[in-house]
Amino acid sequence: MKLFQTLLISAVSLSLIPAAAVNALTINTIDDLTTSQQTIFTLGDSLPKSTTVPLSVGDSSILGTIDRTLKIDAQNSPITPIIQGDIPLPLGGAPGLSFSNGNGTDGRLDLDYDIDVLSPVNFTQGGADRISIGLISSDIAGAAVSVRLNGVTETISPLPIAPPEQVLDFLFSSFAGVDPTLITDFAIIIDPVLEGDISVTILETRGNTTATPEPATVLGLLAVGLTGRVLRKAKK
Repeated sequence: MKLFQTLLISAVSLSLIPAAAVNALTINTIDDLTTSQQTIFTLGDSLPKSTTVPLSVGDSSILGTIDRTLKIDAQNSPITPIIQGDIPLPLGGAPGLSFSNGNGTDGRLDLDYDIDVLSPVNFTQGGADRISIGLISSDIAGAAVSVRLNGVTETISPLPIAPPEQVLDFLFSSFAGVDPTLITDFAIIIDPVLEGDISVTILETRGNTTATPEPATVLGLLAVGLTGRVLRKAKK
């Protein structure tokens, strides 16, 4: 009887320990946002304005050394002379993309990757099921962020007021008619609020890991099984 009580207590205690949670983990880096690039609009320039640079080896684990275009545009005539996009971040040179609007300016930034249509990219490599974009800004509230895949655009807007740091997930399944294993067109579009500034610090693919029981949960199941055996013997 004491053995039964001990096993029963162990089974109940161990079975209450939760199994491992399912988490979205980084699968591949789309762009580590380290290769230098800058697009600046000043008064007298025409819009849209863009620059194009090749990605360096190692910048992306899936795109290779393709060209990246950073384009800026505005929905109204700027009052101040600057709309600016920078890679990496201008202060300290940390990896990232910074986009800033001058006073009275409602600018938009497009980050376009020139994938060869004859060499489509499989964005699901490693089991990825989404594109994840990490943002940092005090001006996130009300902004819109979009991803374009093979001509189909999905937008998350308006972004919530808090937190100022967040990761947006664009599931491949939400892009109607798009085969994520055959991507030939990829871009992200950032449209802050009036005079808004936003930085991107993460641009990668992610996927859910398969939940597996923790060792303690397995032991709990074993204890339940042993308890059953003791019960059967006690009845005999």
